[in-house]
Amino acid sequence: MLHKVVYPIEVTLQKKVLGITLFEAQLLRVYFSSNGGKFIKNLEKRFFLVIFTNKVLYPEILRILKFYRITEYKILQFNYNKESIASRIFSSPLRWSVNSPSVHLKIMRKHKLKRIIPYMSFKLISRFNIIKRVLRYCLYLTISQESIIKGFDREPIEVGNLFVTSLTNNYADFKIALYYRRLKTPILGTIRSWDNLTSHGSIYLVPDVFLSHSKWITHAAKIFQGIPPEKIFEWGNPAYSILSEKHLKLRQTKNDSDKIRITYASMAGTNRDDANFIKWLCTVWEEMPSNYRLSILSHPKFAVDPTIVPNGFDFISFDFLSSKLETYYSFLQEQDLVLCGGTSVILDCAFTHTPIVLINFEIQKQSHWFSALRYFDNISHSCAIFSSFDYEYANTKENLLNLILNHVHKVQPNKGANFFITPNSLTLPIDS
Repeated sequence: MLHKVVYPIEVTLQKKVLGITLFEAQLLRVYFSSNGGKFIKNLEKRFFLVIFTNKVLYPEILRILKFYRITEYKILQFNYNKESIASRIFSSPLRWSVNSPSVHLKIMRKHKLKRIIPYMSFKLISRFNIIKRVLRYCLYLTISQESIIKGFDREPIEVGNLFVTSLTNNYADFKIALYYRRLKTPILGTIRSWDNLTSHGSIYLVPDVFLSHSKWITHAAKIFQGIPPEKIFEWGNPAYSILSEKHLKLRQTKNDSDKIRITYASMAGTNRDDANFIKWLCTVWEEMPSNYRLSILSHPKFAVDPTIVPNGFDFISFDFLSSKLETYYSFLQEQDLVLCGGTSVILDCAFTHTPIVLINFEIQKQSHWFSALRYFDNISHSCAIFSSFDYEYANTKENLLNLILNHVHKVQPNKGANFFITPNSLTLPIDS
């Protein structure tokens, strides 16, 4: 039974209503707080905004909207209920039903006895989109409209279109998308990050329009998710629009001081050897010329333990809520060289034309399936980006130190920015 929704009385006759899901701090920085709030300002010109979020992000969203003087909106808090046993019966196979090396890697990292069902899903279901559609249909039957409504802090609001910012958020974003799909609301959806379509399993709900950030994501949507080409729109992402010609020229005109700035982009949380590498690098840095400055860049989601970074080295972190993309990109543009592995910083350096050296060795050898070296030979999204650019690989400790000493004197910007799609306009492809 479909539940009747409320229409916001504040809406003028000249505007349609647009719903936006926003449950992740990373996406709040991309869509709302960065680039002078241009994306949200442009949307408000065309739509009355209904923002779905949680109680953690609610105060920050409210602060940003007031700061940018956004007035035509409603915020609904949504707290998802625990997934039922019936739902898990159908959602669990979907999590493993993408025929990609990234999913296979996750399965092999499980205990042998816990691999059986995921491996069967990976081998059998991933090959047949019709089985995925059946599983999705059965999953939807286990989730009632009434159970979704209980998660809202007030009566749900009718929207003309729904923009789902994270299709692989299988709790809040998915539940809200399912609720409005049953009301026949047109749904536009995208993903949070470059790896989501290859390493997070099958998305639970395929939107009416899938908004792709890049050619690679378009490829992944077709090949790994089975999304029909006619449903894919290569839109780009507001995060990329910040990198205008004005910003890119910063690298060419930056202060030519005698300092050589080197940054290691940490992979704590996804690389078991990360702490070992940081300790080793900081120790051998004494051998470097005195004008070589080393920074350790911590990932906002997979934070480095700052206590392992000795005094005298810069520990840098750009928290999703307290920083803006402009500040982060400016930091990357100031670097003469970034050392990294299979991290999303690779994409950001491609945008900012910052030179990279890839770390293709371990300080302490890790077991095969848990080694971060699999980013170079096994994981779909990182292998795709590595093969697209002409990067330097450091295969040994000595090789890395030589590359650091020599590479910075022959810096050539990466020509990778065109690999991604820069939005022509900061808005959504919806008729208003």
